Amino acid sequence: MDDSTMLMRAFSDSTLRTVTDSSRIELRNGTVVSRGDRTATPAIEVTATQVRFRQEGASSGGFTFSRVSNDEWTATLHPATDNGRETVYVMRRIGQ
Repeated sequence: MDDSTMLMRAFSDSTLRTVTDSSRIELRNGTVVSRGDRTATPAIEVTATQVRFRQEGASSGGFTFSRVSNDEWTATLHPATDNGRETVYVMRRIGQ
């Protein structure tokens, strides 16, 4: 969106007609936050290639965006329970 805000949208299928989720990843006053419709999830770790987000006070769960290239990332959803499994999605830039 601009030099400090990225828009993330998830779609139901490859036609890109139905948005199923969206958030803004923002850098404000030195803090990175993912803002959805009802939540704001702060970054707990930022490196040159990834950003890890987790709700304040939570000891597990959250998600990590990892850079693959300038136009591709992976989103790893971390389970909130010990017996859960991670889910990984590929995210690709589709517009400017």
